[in-house]
Amino acid sequence: MDLTKDDLFESFIKMAESEHSTVGLWREEPMGLVDFFRNELGVTPFEGKQTELLEIVDKILRKDELLPDDELKMVTEIAAMWGKGSGKDFIISGIVAYIPYRLNCMNNPQAYFGFGEGEPIDIINLAKNAKQAENVFFTKLKARLTSCKWFKKVDRVPLAYNEYQEKKDTIVFFNSIRAFSGHSEAGSFEGFNPLVGIFDEVGDFERNLAEFCYDTI
Repeated sequence: MDLTKDDLFESFIKMAESEHSTVGLWREEPMGLVDFFRNELGVTPFEGKQTELLEIVDKILRKDELLPDDELKMVTEIAAMWGKGSGKDFIISGIVAYIPYRLNCMNNPQAYFGFGEGEPIDIINLAKNAKQAENVFFTKLKARLTSCKWFKKVDRVPLAYNEYQEKKDTIVFFNSIRAFSGHSEAGSFEGFNPLVGIFDEVGDFERNLAEFCYDTI
């Protein structure tokens, strides 16, 4: 595809905007998870379990700021065991939208988490089957991103740190951060660099597939 001078100029501007701060950990100080829901997604989580989960996840994502004796510093897994109609999918999709936001508020998320320079950082959602993976969770994630004021959808590779590109089963963000929707029947997840894994209704997985997916991710 040929690029016009205007296209090249716009790309240059986007790259310049994405590099407006290159000193220190943060290019932009990220807001907390609950504030992200309220200010960027435009929704207020219900008091009780929804808000409690968001507050716990927020602390785990900021574990470097916790006191040395805080038990959440050691937590790497959370199980949200809520009933039907509790808003679990909505809350989890909002959390998944928050993670690339927080990562791209960093100047160099790869260096911070020990990934090789330029390597992708993957957020992987696994459902029981392909239909559930694409039609349930990924649809909700796309809706969260569309409603988020901070993100901007583009039809090319993201050049600014708040841009994202939608593909069939992947959402690509700046800094080679990818949200991928898979399913337990796919058989192999090699070649990914998972930082976060979500198991959607893992109780419905066949046990051997659940164990295989868990060990791989």
